[in-house]
Amino acid sequence: MEPAGEQRAGPQSKQPRTDLAALLGLLIFFVALAAGTLVTRLVAPNEGWFADPAFHLATRGVFSTTSIETTGTWLEGLNRHTYWILPLYPVAQAPLFRLFGFSLYTMRSASIFWGVIALTAVYLLIRSQTGPGIALLASLLLATDFHFLVGAATGRMDMMCAALGFSGLAVYMLLRQRSLPTAILLSHTLVAAACLTHPCGVLALGGLVLLMFRFDRQPWRWQFLPLAALPYMIGLAGYAAYALEDWPSFVRQLSGNVSGLAGEAAGTTRFGGLLHPWTSFSREVQLRYISAFIGKSWRSPYRAEIVVLLLYWGGATVALLDRRVRCHPLARLFLPLTALYFVALWLFEGLKLRVYLVHTLPLFAALGALWIWNWTEGRKFARVTAVAVILCIQGMAIADGYWENQYHTEHLPAATFMQEHGYPGSLIMASGQFVFEFGFDGRLVDDVRLGFFTGKRPEFYIRDIWYDDWLEKSKTSDPAVYQHVTTTLAQHYREVFHNAGFKIYQSR
Repeated sequence: MEPAGEQRAGPQSKQPRTDLAALLGLLIFFVALAAGTLVTRLVAPNEGWFADPAFHLATRGVFSTTSIETTGTWLEGLNRHTYWILPLYPVAQAPLFRLFGFSLYTMRSASIFWGVIALTAVYLLIRSQTGPGIALLASLLLATDFHFLVGAATGRMDMMCAALGFSGLAVYMLLRQRSLPTAILLSHTLVAAACLTHPCGVLALGGLVLLMFRFDRQPWRWQFLPLAALPYMIGLAGYAAYALEDWPSFVRQLSGNVSGLAGEAAGTTRFGGLLHPWTSFSREVQLRYISAFIGKSWRSPYRAEIVVLLLYWGGATVALLDRRVRCHPLARLFLPLTALYFVALWLFEGLKLRVYLVHTLPLFAALGALWIWNWTEGRKFARVTAVAVILCIQGMAIADGYWENQYHTEHLPAATFMQEHGYPGSLIMASGQFVFEFGFDGRLVDDVRLGFFTGKRPEFYIRDIWYDDWLEKSKTSDPAVYQHVTTTLAQHYREVFHNAGFKIYQSR
């Protein structure tokens, strides 16, 4: 009996020009949607943190970070060597700053490029197992997913990591029957690059090993092992050479980032799930998925996105329980990958950051598309209606983000106020998101502790949600710092500006 749904195309079949045109049209549509998010999305503090070493690499040839106050913290030495993040993302960003200038839009545009690569790789990975219909539907669901779009329009390394990882999986599946050695070398080169971009690259590494074991156990030979290991050895050698330039700082920064700056505000660690797996599972479901997809108040159309989440989880559930669907080549490929990625993030990523959804959403979208395709087989009207409803819900979430336009209604007014009311060259303490307005000349310092370790007294101190969360946690984790900040603000500062995102204090 043939498995349900669209069948896998033969290895020698050619994709019709109409399918290629549809894919190109989908990619253009995705870029347009992501561009809208690029110009409206509120700037995140870590966009400034990650732009910092790329800027200095582009302008001075040094891999340093200068906007974060590191005195008395685990980040000491950051102004000489940036070790707390993996190097490939800033290294790839630096030439773009040289070519197109330093700006938020330059940084975010690179993420859109990586989003296009990721979307294409996912399409090709699905296409290796089935016909163009399911592949295009899954890609359409992903291209219009609000969270995937945010990942593609934010100046972080997550989309680059996901793009390299899924490209490695796609290359392996597309080339393994033509030349297994070539498939092994190229796929592991891409995955090694993903691992040097962000630790989540190990998801793709695990996925690639799973695919190799699943499809090529018999032809595997030990002589292929050096081909697989070579890219990692080269990458680790280069990274080790940089680490040895300041080994104490390397150890201190990387070990400190086990919890990281986000962990300081959340009060959790990255590997907490290993000690409390069932608590971590509950937090994984609630914090990374449910709260992300329902968002805001029940009055907001954004809440309707719970239907999309049910589609994703429903597709995975049907693929697991329905034997007819489970036998489909796409399900046999994507269901183990989905389980691997989900379990890894559940147990090894205790912060439950939503930015890592870019790694699991492509897998869930593929299974969701397979579910729709099989459920509506032979019923064109039902298929069109189901897809239209999902796209409508996705569109409401995207439009809601456009309408809020937090970049122009919250971020820029705060930056403009400081530019207009501050003294030339005066010190500002604020989160890293303002580096795109104030640069790296020392005027802006990201110091949530308000000079506790340095004694510095800025003209402006800006509280945002990141600073608020950190200070709230410091009531118990570091009461001396909390007392210093609250007392200093009360005695020496006055509130001069506030909006939905920021509260600005100016020295009296």
